[in-house]
Amino acid sequence: MGVFGIEAASQHYFGIPASALAADQAAWLAAILPAPRRYDRNRESAWIQEKSLIILERMPKVAIP
Repeated sequence: MGVFGIEAASQHYFGIPASALAADQAAWLAAILPAPRRYDRNRESAWIQEKSLIILERMPKVAIP
């Protein structure tokens, strides 16, 4: 089954609309982008945790156009 787009991913992995994602959930979704089929919300790997933390640290520094 293919999941395409942030709204579909949010619904698929967390059961909530993208607008209701917490920062850590959004970071987790961004972290799995290289291989989303390999990961799900019940599978924590050291790589995903580290990548999510990096993304969370950088979120406040990003200017949204």
